[in-house]
Amino acid sequence: MAKRKSKRIRVLSLPSPELIVEATFFARKCGITTDEASALIARANKAEKIRDPER
Repeated sequence: MAKRKSKRIRVLSLPSPELIVEATFFARKCGITTDEASALIARANKAEKIRDPER
């Protein structure tokens, strides 16, 4: 029987646990990597701050 490779565990470096959960959920739902999902979330947050400067 062939030996199975162990699955790599990725550690996300996002500012808060809520963002990690959101990025993981979004990545699974859309079929993208968690890195891509976290980049999209960061871009959306940056655009939101530009639109609403009083935040």
